[in-house]
Amino acid sequence: MRARRQERLRGEAALHAEAVIWEPALHQGVGGASIMQRQIRHLIELSAQDNVAIQVVQAGIGTYPGMGSSFTMLSFAERHFGDVVYLDSLTRSICLEEPDEVNAYNMTFEALQKVALDQEASVTLMGAIADDLSD
Repeated sequence: MRARRQERLRGEAALHAEAVIWEPALHQGVGGASIMQRQIRHLIELSAQDNVAIQVVQAGIGTYPGMGSSFTMLSFAERHFGDVVYLDSLTRSICLEEPDEVNAYNMTFEALQKVALDQEASVTLMGAIADDLSD
C-alpha cells in the first residue's frame, strides 16, 4: 500500500504533498546508517518535484506548534468533500471531520511551516545529515 501511495506522487495526476519533519527523526538510526541515508536521499529527490514540499523543524528550536504529535491532513479537489485529519496511534486510528477540529490542525500545520526551515534550507540540512551517515 505504501508503494502504491508513493506512486501517486509521480505522473500526470500526481497528488500534492507537503510535509514537515522534526530534525531528530532524520537522525534516528532505524534500519542502520545506509538505510537512513537512502531514505533521506529519497526525501531530497521527492522534494525536487513541483508537487512535493518538505520542510524540517530544526532540533533545539524549543517548543513548536504540534510538538509531540503527528497527524496527516487530507484535502480533496472535489469541493463537496471536506478536509479530514488522520491520527494514528498505537491501538487505533481516528479520522476527524468536524470543521472546528480540522481547522485547529490546519492552523497548527501552517504554524509549523512558518517555524520550519524553508524548502531549500531543509534540503541542504537533509543532505548534510545524509552525508554524515556515510562517514
